[in-house]
Amino acid sequence: MTVLTFIYEILLNLSIVYAPKRIDVILNEATFAINGGVLVLKTLLVLIYRKEIIEALEILNNEQFNSTDEVTRNIIERDNKMYSNYMRIMYTMGSIVCVKSAVLPLINNYLFGSEVQLPSSMYYFLDDEYRDKYFAYLYIYQAIGQYYAMLSDISIDGGQQLVFAVYCSQWMSRKQSFKRSLKLFMLRANVPIVMYGFKLFTISLDTFTKILKSAYSFAALVKNFMENEE
Repeated sequence: MTVLTFIYEILLNLSIVYAPKRIDVILNEATFAINGGVLVLKTLLVLIYRKEIIEALEILNNEQFNSTDEVTRNIIERDNKMYSNYMRIMYTMGSIVCVKSAVLPLINNYLFGSEVQLPSSMYYFLDDEYRDKYFAYLYIYQAIGQYYAMLSDISIDGGQQLVFAVYCSQWMSRKQSFKRSLKLFMLRANVPIVMYGFKLFTISLDTFTKILKSAYSFAALVKNFMENEE
């Protein structure tokens, strides 16, 4: 699966290289390429820091977290059930959106004759004849890629709630050994993992947002300039 993720991102970036030199086309291609790049970085994050992640998760398997008290077990089972139901709802809603975005263009094409385009990228490095010949396979491939990207985002968003769950636990009345284990888990979870792009800039949501703002401002400026020229 990791290899397919890298191939998916490589093809998106290759399409940008061969895309027509028009700002609207390049921005459309770059949007999906950036999203795919974020997915690749998340995959690399797990691969590079897998030992630290496993070590942090093993803290949860500490015997202090496995209470034999019936009341505590009932609370844990209830919360686990609520979380499982929440994740099922999120996966169901995400799946509906992905299926809708993939199927709705086909329905519009069948009913109204509207043009169907590839979901993520036009793959400009391919010849038009080759793209038209294998359009169905490329369409299915990109639709599946979008679906797995959605699953990755939901899983990571759910993992970010671990620290919040610690605050919500009834730790005040627990034993000192439990509090020490909880404190160690908090220290591990709150340490930010920072990755750098070419050792020049940090790869984070803040950097990603700034890049998008700059790209949008530049695109708007170029568009206004082109309209004034016309």
